Amino acid sequence: MNATEILTAIDAVRVDHHPGRVAVRDLPANALPATGHLAIDAAGRAALLFHVPDAGETLTDTTSDGVTLARLELNEGGSIVQHVALTLRRDDLVRPFAALVADVLERARSGGRPDQVCVEALERWRELLTAVGRPLSPARQVGIFGELWQLRELVRVAGPAVSRWWVGPTGATHDFTGPNGVDLEVKTSRGKQARIVTISGLTQLECEPPRSLFLSVLRIDARAGGETLRDLAEELVRLGCSGVGLRELLQFAGVDDRSLADASVPFTVTEQRLYEVDAAFPRLERPQPPAAPVHPLIVRVSYDIDLTAEPPRPLGDEAVRDVYARFVGETA
Repeated sequence: MNATEILTAIDAVRVDHHPGRVAVRDLPANALPATGHLAIDAAGRAALLFHVPDAGETLTDTTSDGVTLARLELNEGGSIVQHVALTLRRDDLVRPFAALVADVLERARSGGRPDQVCVEALERWRELLTAVGRPLSPARQVGIFGELWQLRELVRVAGPAVSRWWVGPTGATHDFTGPNGVDLEVKTSRGKQARIVTISGLTQLECEPPRSLFLSVLRIDARAGGETLRDLAEELVRLGCSGVGLRELLQFAGVDDRSLADASVPFTVTEQRLYEVDAAFPRLERPQPPAAPVHPLIVRVSYDIDLTAEPPRPLGDEAVRDVYARFVGETA
């Protein structure tokens, strides 16, 4: 399920909700794991529930005022059943929460303890969840700029229809997922520092065959005459992208109209390198088999890759054009 489908499902559960009671709806069969449920709790808050064992320790996270993870007991058919609940506590975070839930469901498909998957996801999304309603941090501006710039490059190649494949804001593992078996992940840094990119988690550079993954590494500088986030968004609309759809995606990414207007720093892309993430590309991988659990006390994995030296070598101009052509296919 993507974030838009999650929002629709939350609204459907809310229809069944009565104050002081918990309304629960099973996830669709294709939204594994089968033990997951969407719910509206007794206080009217949206939540994602997973069954957990009655005995044993359950990981929790209540450090955020926007989304928390805690144990919850429910009476199901006269029996008390233990759950862990990922609960939305601020109404202004509903779109980022939907993207967070989509991220959790995607990663839970590979197995592992649901409480651990939720804790890891909360850690990845913490900066975004705390930033909603506030000016974007410099790092967040740089990241969003890179994704919008990459989207514009794809739109210039194949037209506005490809904007539907910008799925990073909706909780997908990769920033862009094309219809023809090609994914793109974008990493953006500012200034003349070494080409070091930060990878969030053990799955960000995974791609199941026959799909292929490419890493787009951008360098940008703040320069007069450059482009702001609003400039990029407005140009995408001029190129034919839906203004409503683009605004919705930015809201999933925690960028509202005010923060977009406040992000007034103009940037210029000074370098783009595109790498194929193949078997030789440096990365950390999950334990094998994929369902093997990471130690329950390890709640977050983040690591840096230094791409200053070669190999790995970036693709040449002709190969980059070929990747774009493979990505966009017949979507124009």
